Amino acid sequence: MSACDVCEAPGRELGYAGLRRCERCSHVWADLALDTEAIHGLYGRSYFFGDEYGDYLGDRRTLEKNFARRLATLRPFLMPTHRHLFEVGCAYGFFLHAARGLFTSVRGIDVSADAVRHATTELGLDAVCGDLLTTDLADQRFDLVCLWDTIEHLARPRRHLEILAEHMPPGALIAVTTGDIASLNARLQKARWRLIHPPTHVHYFTRRSLTAMLDRCGFRVVHVEYSGCYRSIGGMLHNLVALRWRWPRLGDWLHRAAPAELDVYLNLRDIMYIIAERR
Repeated sequence: MSACDVCEAPGRELGYAGLRRCERCSHVWADLALDTEAIHGLYGRSYFFGDEYGDYLGDRRTLEKNFARRLATLRPFLMPTHRHLFEVGCAYGFFLHAARGLFTSVRGIDVSADAVRHATTELGLDAVCGDLLTTDLADQRFDLVCLWDTIEHLARPRRHLEILAEHMPPGALIAVTTGDIASLNARLQKARWRLIHPPTHVHYFTRRSLTAMLDRCGFRVVHVEYSGCYRSIGGMLHNLVALRWRWPRLGDWLHRAAPAELDVYLNLRDIMYIIAERR
């Protein structure tokens, strides 16, 4: 990918991790030659149990606390007309499960078959396994679309937003969380920033570039904040030992050994939470 997905300007090598930065809008991306099938193959069961997360299901309580905070931020922007929720990257369905009582319908999509199986059979949710780019949404309409820590995984994020916009009436909301590569923490850490790990993370937005992409796709940003999240002690140990230090067996053992009820709240001001309205 030699051109920026936000504005189509050329990119220049950033100098680390094989990343390129747009010369016009500041967007950063990994210059990878992975096809869609290869990208989807990254998100099997092992992604959630050892590769990226220590134990996604085991961390359910902590993840639900984070989703509750995100819902609390959304509530002041919700109107009675916001009745139909759609989540891209719904994983095992914890957010949809938490939000189902607030909406007439909640639906989700994810490329992970194992995750969608849990969402549908264990939680009784309306979720499909697939890629939004090749899924027929027919005449479905969504009043609220959420992409929680998802947009950075997409090979073609702008095309995803364009498709979603086609199914959202004026006044509908889209909520996105993703890392800010222009944040102080990211600039200080550079290649060691915890969110830089292609090929699962392909795109690295700034507030400027994500706002520009949303605007280009027909959305007006109405809220921006830097949100923190709860992290389980076991999950933090797994990320440090298994992912950074490359000791997966020790990381998995530490994750299992840590008490599941222990977590901490962290806000390093490098995760953007953006809410935008369909024009």
